Amino acid sequence: WSSYETYVAGDVVSYDGVVYEAKWWTRSFVPDTPVINPWDTPWKELSTMPPTTMPPTTMPPTTMPPTTAPPTTAPPTTAPPTTTSGVSAWSSYETYVAGDVVSYDGVVYEAKWWTRSFVPDTSVINSWGTPWKELFTMPSNIGAWSSYATYVAGDVVSYDGVVYEAKWWTRSFVPDTSVIKSWDTPWKELSF
Repeated sequence: WSSYETYVAGDVVSYDGVVYEAKWWTRSFVPDTPVINPWDTPWKELSTMPPTTMPPTTMPPTTMPPTTAPPTTAPPTTAPPTTTSGVSAWSSYETYVAGDVVSYDGVVYEAKWWTRSFVPDTSVINSWGTPWKELFTMPSNIGAWSSYATYVAGDVVSYDGVVYEAKWWTRSFVPDTSVIKSWDTPWKELSF
C-alpha cells in the first residue's frame, strides 16, 4: 500500500503484514485505520500474510483486467480501440472521471463520476444507476477535423469530442481555438 497511489474497487494491497482489498476508489486512506462501522472504510481485510512469503504489493483481482497496459487486441465484448468521429472509443481498460467523453456503438456519452469497465449502454432501472449520461448519437456523415482538409460553410466535423459546423471557408484553424469575439472563428459549436 502507498499513500500516493490511487486504488479502485478490487485492487489488492498488503499493509503491515495484512492483505486488503479496496471496496471503492480511495487514496491516502490507511487500510488499518480504526472505524466505528465497517462501511466507513474503503478497505476489506482479506487475510494475514505469512511472514516469509510476501506477494507483490498489487495483485489484480481475477475478475478485472490487470492494471498494466491492455493487450493489443481487445476482447470481443469491448468496443474496438478506434474513434468515432474524433471522440475516443470507450474501453473497459480505461478509467474515466466526471466530464470525460467517449463514444460507444455510435453514441457519445459523458461520465458523471469515476468509472471503469461499466459499459455505457448498460440498461439500468433508474438514470442515477449509471455513471454515463448519453449526449447524442453521432450522425454517420460527421468526420474528424483535419488540419489538412479545406472546409466550407455548412461542413460539420468533430474535434476533441465536440461537433462543429463551419461558418465559412477555413483550413488549419483548430475548432476550439480561443477567440475574443465569437465572429473571429470560422467554427460554430453544435449540440445534439
